[in-house]
Amino acid sequence: MDKASGLDAALDEMKLSRRNVAGIGDAENDLAFLRKCQCSVAVSNALDSVKAQVDFTTSAARGEGVVELINEILKDDLQSRCRIQPEGAMATTSNRSS
Repeated sequence: MDKASGLDAALDEMKLSRRNVAGIGDAENDLAFLRKCQCSVAVSNALDSVKAQVDFTTSAARGEGVVELINEILKDDLQSRCRIQPEGAMATTSNRSS
C-alpha cells in the first residue's frame, strides 16, 4: 500500500471526500498522494518536480512548512491558497500557485 491508496482507504472508511483533504509533501513518492488531495502543498525544501505540481509551496522547510500549512488552514480554510474545484474534477495544470 502506498500513500495514495492509504488515503483512498482512509477516506472510504471515514466516508469523506477528497475535498476534505490538504496534503503536504517534498518528494516524488508523494505525488500520487498529493494529486488525490483537494489542496496539495510542497514544503520549501521539496524537489522542484514536486513544487511544479502543487497548489502552493510553503516559505518554510520541513516541519516548519507543516506549521505554516496549519496556520493557513486556521486562517481561512485555505480558501485564499487553493483553487476549489467541483467534486470529481482533478487539477491538471502545473504549479498552480507558488
